[in-house]
Amino acid sequence: MSKILSIVVPAYNVERELKKCIESCLTQDIPQGSYEIIIVNDGATDDTLQVATDIAATNECVSVVNQKNMGLSGARNTGLKYAKGKYVWFIDSDDYIKPNVLGNMIRQADNNDLDCLFFRLQRVFDDESFRSEVGDFDCVQPSVAKNAIISGRQAVIEGYNPSSVCAILFNMDFLQKYDFKFMLGIYHEDSEFTYRMIIRAKKVMFITDAPYLYFTHAGTMTRSKSISSLIKNRVDDITVAQSYLSLAKELKDDVELSTIITRRAKSILFGLLWEAWLNRKEWGKNGINEAIICKMEENRLYPLRSPFGSFKQAVASFILLNNKKCLV
Repeated sequence: MSKILSIVVPAYNVERELKKCIESCLTQDIPQGSYEIIIVNDGATDDTLQVATDIAATNECVSVVNQKNMGLSGARNTGLKYAKGKYVWFIDSDDYIKPNVLGNMIRQADNNDLDCLFFRLQRVFDDESFRSEVGDFDCVQPSVAKNAIISGRQAVIEGYNPSSVCAILFNMDFLQKYDFKFMLGIYHEDSEFTYRMIIRAKKVMFITDAPYLYFTHAGTMTRSKSISSLIKNRVDDITVAQSYLSLAKELKDDVELSTIITRRAKSILFGLLWEAWLNRKEWGKNGINEAIICKMEENRLYPLRSPFGSFKQAVASFILLNNKKCLV
């Protein structure tokens, strides 16, 4: 590998945001010749490709990969394919990073021989009134030890919450060793990827730094979703839960870890059905609850079975959620 870092930036219809994102990646404290920025144009239909090409023409460390639309997962997988860095960082094209943060991140990873370095995301708002609703930081991981070298297994046991890959600096050798790829075509691809990934990591560290600025649009928080989008979002929750259950089965000899992962999967399914029950009138008439139950039955996940996260979940499942008449 000829670079210390590869920054992978998937780009789809972000002609207005892309330049700010890339400029932030260029305003750093390591030589530009030591790292690369790979913009993956994911079949954009606006001027994203032209903007990316113009940036690359004046910055040798920036390259552009053009592909048909494959979604965020597909664009990230393509970026991994072309990456030449010792480390890789995924940055979304409508976000940006703080100046002069790369040097410290790489030193932390190098000095501690890490598979992954975890940090926080700092929210930036286009409407400050939304700050109180979501808080200033994401990917905080409050229960996991900070500034200590631990295993990924220990992080999961301590309560690691699957999070955005934008909050992780990955060692490329580690990703390649296990041939990690993002699952195509689903929402929540980060949650599916990071949980499957972290249990393989031998050395990870969580720090409280927040080098990544996560742009929060008020419109995305208030806009109502279409029925088809709601169905896909919830069905993809089931796909993620199924991935976790498969992972737990793979790790069955590690009873403690397997049980924790199983409980997290069951918690996702419980939360999904509880939401379906709370919205049963609206969702029922629109076919959302039926789609949820059909997908769960298809994967032999309905009715819910133990282990449950709590006694209350068990009672609610047996009385309400495992009774189709209460949901549809």
